[in-house]
Amino acid sequence: MERSRGPGRRTSVLHLIERGVVRLREAHEVLAEVQQEFLSPLSTEEREALRKLLVRLVVRQPGV
Repeated sequence: MERSRGPGRRTSVLHLIERGVVRLREAHEVLAEVQQEFLSPLSTEEREALRKLLVRLVVRQPGV
């Protein structure tokens, strides 16, 4: 990460450097693999139903 001065006096802007972008992409790939394995017992329809239910739970949480 690189930090630069933000628009306000007390703010900073953080930027991912190339190495960070690569690491983030790798993490997303690992997450996709883990999700695929974890959710493998569910059908496509069941996965979609689960996703919708989880979204409803998150949206109802104050401060989220």
